Amino acid sequence: MSGTITYRPRAFITDPAEGTVAVIRGSWWRVNATGEVAFYQTPDGYLAPQCSKHEGIVRRLAGDDRVEFIPLAFAPIRIEDYL
Repeated sequence: MSGTITYRPRAFITDPAEGTVAVIRGSWWRVNATGEVAFYQTPDGYLAPQCSKHEGIVRRLAGDDRVEFIPLAFAPIRIEDYL
């Protein structure tokens, strides 16, 4: 079973809830028509941000969504992925 693209309000990455986060500086994000940012959600619920330092990569993956530069973002991570 594969994951899906899901969207979260911008506050999800600019004002994160408690927990461990990755700091993402100066990246291009996939953003939908209502301004929500895109994440790839795996079957187990993990959220992978749909962003890159390279605008062209995000444009190729964005489909009908737009691409927007966000200077500073915070994305939740599972710390066990880094141990």
